[in-house]
Amino acid sequence: MAVATFHIKKGQIRTTVSLERVLMELLSIHLVGKAEFSAVTKWAQQQVDDDPGAYEKATSQRLASKAALEIAPKKLQEQYWDLALAESQKARRKGKRRA
Repeated sequence: MAVATFHIKKGQIRTTVSLERVLMELLSIHLVGKAEFSAVTKWAQQQVDDDPGAYEKATSQRLASKAALEIAPKKLQEQYWDLALAESQKARRKGKRRA
């Protein structure tokens, strides 16, 4: 699979991130209605600026996950978060039984 790389800043440090090209193009179409590389770069920079601590490590992977959620229909997003919450609660209950 083709990967697109671009540059963003994490604080004062410039870094390279990458997204799979299809994901990048779908995100761009979602954001601005066409495949526009700069729209994805701007979006990625905004994500990092909004929550810098979350992007200290694994920036590309975190942005890919965020991009998938950004373009997913609302109903699918809700199903994902319901499942994630249920799994988290299940793991928490399992951990309490061992204590």
